[in-house]
Amino acid sequence: AEASRQQLAAATLDLVTPGEQQPESDHFIESEGSNTGVNMDKHWRDATGWFSYKMKDANKAAGSLRITYCSKDKERKFKIQINNQTIADVTLNGSDGTDFYSVDYGIPETLAKQSNGVLTVKFSAEKGSVAGGIYEVRLLKK
Repeated sequence: AEASRQQLAAATLDLVTPGEQQPESDHFIESEGSNTGVNMDKHWRDATGWFSYKMKDANKAAGSLRITYCSKDKERKFKIQINNQTIADVTLNGSDGTDFYSVDYGIPETLAKQSNGVLTVKFSAEKGSVAGGIYEVRLLKK
């Protein structure tokens, strides 16, 4: 377990824990219609509108975005965008469990290469739905 934590840390370019004041401030959070809370000692953020973070990718080496969710969230539809380009349409279906899980979303190479070393990651709710809850946003190397 320790070895896999070290591997993940080595592959991480940037990390934000939604719902925590300092990490969000450090990543220039912007939001509309957004909420925060704590579930099983983990902070989260969701939105009926949207929220975004500026994540650092100084060497333009980003290959994927790892998002952590809770399996109890259901009937939620939203888009994940990077620098105004949609990289995923997400539907959280939920289950009876309360486990946390992560999903990796590929980042087009041209998107990382054309950036100025900062990637704006935005979560936008579909009309009548909710974006999130998001428990962790991790920018990973290729």
